[in-house]
Amino acid sequence: GDPICGITLIIKKDSDGFLYTFNGTITGSGRIGLDKKEGQIHVYFNGIRCGVDNDSVIGVYSYKTILIQRYGSSKGNTACFRECDSKILRFVKN
Repeated sequence: GDPICGITLIIKKDSDGFLYTFNGTITGSGRIGLDKKEGQIHVYFNGIRCGVDNDSVIGVYSYKTILIQRYGSSKGNTACFRECDSKILRFVKN
């Protein structure tokens, strides 16, 4: 989980791919989409919609860690994570 914001992310594999659940200051669940772009693995949390454009929450996966940038990028996730002041949410697999 992200200790700064009190959010836990649970990911489970099923026959069709991956499912996720957020618990804590944000709650929601759905299916994960993966896309490799520019040498990075982008993680799309389909099922949670944010912001003016109603976009999915997007993170980047690297070595057992998913990073979600709340603001400062073209795909800011600020609307979904209002309760959190951290710019980067870090979820490490344990």
